[in-house]
Amino acid sequence: MGFFGGLIGVIVAIAVFVARRNRERVAKGLQKLTFNVLADEAVVMLPIGLALTRVVNFINDELVGNICNPDRPWCIKFPSADGYRHPSQIFEGILDLLVLPVLLIVYRKRPPDGVVGWTWFTLYGVTRSLAEIWRQTDLAVGPLTGGQLIALPMIVIGGIFLYRAARRGVRTDGSTQAATSAGL
Repeated sequence: MGFFGGLIGVIVAIAVFVARRNRERVAKGLQKLTFNVLADEAVVMLPIGLALTRVVNFINDELVGNICNPDRPWCIKFPSADGYRHPSQIFEGILDLLVLPVLLIVYRKRPPDGVVGWTWFTLYGVTRSLAEIWRQTDLAVGPLTGGQLIALPMIVIGGIFLYRAARRGVRTDGSTQAATSAGL
């Protein structure tokens, strides 16, 4: 559940940054920076970072997968776990990377503010829910793992905010002046 705590921390950090920066911007007579604008920029390369983190989890023998039949070519023996296991870290890293082209396509279309960020948020809920199928879990409630209990609501929440951002249709000017004055 470490990722979800980190995600909450990043969301709070973006909100605090935007609030502080906007006080300065208003005093200078500049356009306000919004959470959605900053989130759209922050998430574009996030799939690469997440995938690299999963490679590190694999190298460090962390977050091993469920037991699998050793006659399957992808099943491996982890030093810290009994039996052959799914390399769930690699599976999740691949799922994270599959989100990257989607984000880049959406980003290049220059959609309304928030669409890119909420697209990532929604797709991460999907990919994490899928990845949990292969990951050994410490917590389960019925058929759902702890990760799925958090990731599945991300799909709903992300979908709602994605719809709202797209429907609102607000696109902040992406000129060099706006980016420079935002300190980006």
